[in-house]
Amino acid sequence: MNRAHVMLVGGAVALLSAAAQAANMRDHLESRRITPVVYVGVVAEDQKVLTRERMNFRAEAKARVLGVVKGAPSGKPVTEARLRYNSWDDKTPPLTGGPQYRLRKGMFVLAFASSFDAEFPDGYLISGTKEEVRDWTRRQRDSMATMTAAQLEFHEINEAGRKAQLEVYDKALVLLEKN
Repeated sequence: MNRAHVMLVGGAVALLSAAAQAANMRDHLESRRITPVVYVGVVAEDQKVLTRERMNFRAEAKARVLGVVKGAPSGKPVTEARLRYNSWDDKTPPLTGGPQYRLRKGMFVLAFASSFDAEFPDGYLISGTKEEVRDWTRRQRDSMATMTAAQLEFHEINEAGRKAQLEVYDKALVLLEKN
């Protein structure tokens, strides 16, 4: 194989990789825009094991809800959420692909979920220190705010969708700064 073939194959792989990444980015943005519940919380207790199989470890943690960004029920305010998700530990190694979380008491979470009693990967969970979650949210907000019309069209997001998503990020940032 000569140098031209190597460059041609390398270029094709890079092009395919960029297309796959773009498709994943569209899914990534869309999944956050359509979730019915979004909240900021702090993990109240270390995760506990629900089930353990040879290659799968299901865990649960409770979070103290600091504030609801989207999907607040009418009536009594929500103060606690239950998170069930795939995880790993010393006995069960992390899997490649698919979301897995390892939640510890005191970690902050930004949850994009179907309810306050949610299964993940049904939704999406950002976890870490307050600064890490805040910085992630700020990066997502800035990325959404600066998208061109062509980028919005490519990601199948209209102006109303952008506005709604920016409101979600702005409310989450206020809650993260306040708590």
